[in-house]
Amino acid sequence: MKYLEIEKIQDDKDLHYYGNIEVMGNVEVTGNFTVSGNIMCHGYIKVSGFIKVSRHIKAKLSIEAGEFIEVGKSIEAGDKITAIDYIEAKEFIKSGSDVICGDWIFTKNFIKAGGMIKAGKHISILNKEIVANSVEAQIIHFATNFNASRKYWANKEILLPYRDIILDNANCLSKIKSKIIEKNAVDKILNYENWHQLEKLSLMLFFKKNENN
Repeated sequence: MKYLEIEKIQDDKDLHYYGNIEVMGNVEVTGNFTVSGNIMCHGYIKVSGFIKVSRHIKAKLSIEAGEFIEVGKSIEAGDKITAIDYIEAKEFIKSGSDVICGDWIFTKNFIKAGGMIKAGKHISILNKEIVANSVEAQIIHFATNFNASRKYWANKEILLPYRDIILDNANCLSKIKSKIIEKNAVDKILNYENWHQLEKLSLMLFFKKNENN
């Protein structure tokens, strides 16, 4: 795969590149930055507007956007990945430090961060792999979220006593939560040792519990 080699990118207007580019230094753009292909950067990427890349974006240091980051494949950074709005990558997101945005984070396979993962609204991930020191969001969605699949949750061993309650479509999510809380079962459910990290986080948000409660 051929790459156009560029010493550095520094401009005060919107920029668009066609094909694959490799930047030996930093990328600093006052405006929007788009690439129809891949970009590999040996420094940092800092853009005041949005970043849109059709395939992969990889930086040795940080990736920062004043608006959103939208990538067709993957996002990788040796340091932090930040955006004022949202961060979206169809395959995965990987950071040596934090992944932080003001709105939502979406990806398919995994999110891995050396520091924290923080979204102002929600995190959506189709699979269940998330690795970080801490995760903060109002809501965490993944393929097996309560809204997405009641059957998945109803068949979990610890939730089998509440299977009928969960599968009854006459019970909205608030009613399911109330019925389980009435049975004083929340702590027992959350302390179930076989939960995946995301499953437990999703349930903690569902029951509005935190680790200190």
